[in-house]
Amino acid sequence: MTVDFDLRSNYVQIINGKSSPTALTRHGLNPATLEALPEVPVETPKDLDDAADAAKAAFKIWSVTPYEDRKKAVLAYVDAIDQYSDQFRDLLITEQGKPISQATLETANSINWIRGMAGLPLLEDIIEDDNSRTVVTRHVPLSVVVAIVPWNFPLLLATGKIAPALLTGNKFFPPGVVQSLSGDDDLGPWLTSHPAIDKISFTGSTATRKRTLWKTLTDRIISGGNDPAIVFPDVDIEKVAEKVAFFAFLNSGQVCLNLKRIYVHSSIFDAFKDALVRQVKSYIVGDRSKTGVTHGPLQNDMQYSRVKTFFDDIEK
Repeated sequence: MTVDFDLRSNYVQIINGKSSPTALTRHGLNPATLEALPEVPVETPKDLDDAADAAKAAFKIWSVTPYEDRKKAVLAYVDAIDQYSDQFRDLLITEQGKPISQATLETANSINWIRGMAGLPLLEDIIEDDNSRTVVTRHVPLSVVVAIVPWNFPLLLATGKIAPALLTGNKFFPPGVVQSLSGDDDLGPWLTSHPAIDKISFTGSTATRKRTLWKTLTDRIISGGNDPAIVFPDVDIEKVAEKVAFFAFLNSGQVCLNLKRIYVHSSIFDAFKDALVRQVKSYIVGDRSKTGVTHGPLQNDMQYSRVKTFFDDIEK
């Protein structure tokens, strides 16, 4: 059984299993229409303290829960997400600007990712076992884990961080488990400097990473990329041009794995350039909610201003 929810409703944080509204809120803009999106919370340091305390308390129980029981909880969690897959898809379309096909794919991949993670065994690694001694490596829960998630693939990157942490016992499912905090530019530094946080998984821009303080070398950081494509003279030009265009403009160029540099052998340079132009001209850019649109708008004004600087660099 599912309960419909209104995508136009305002949102709250989830702390210790309860809705937690904040005095201060903010909103984004629909990138296709520039209409205001629903209000989202801007948390305070006290909100973070409350969430950390709840997670620490929950960890004492969840960390000793058998792995198979944690797995059942994660599978029940993904089943619930699956029931709301259409709503999650529509949120991605409205908030991030993805075309229907790409929003559907992100939603499906997120669900499949969680189920795939739940299917992995958490095995012990026997390093040595003889008459004198036995040496075993066990993966034990660390404690409170923070997932800092960017806006370009919010559902996929969130589930990719949350599911493994839940399975390995680093979060809790009853109150205190998966807690959701929303804030402004202050939230990142608060999270990364909080004494109760034991591990951070961050995906975002280099600029955002530099605004935060990393406490340990064990934190997992994915921060942008500088991906090249190298095109040799013996390729099928049309097929390779199609692939290069796809990865250069995937998600309207708003993902770390986009191609940023293309090196083409001089003997096929002109032919490849013409093929690439044909591919890009075949794209349909527009309102992401319309069928047939291949590329939606840039997600926000800051992104738009940044992309304009690329053209300035080209002209130089």
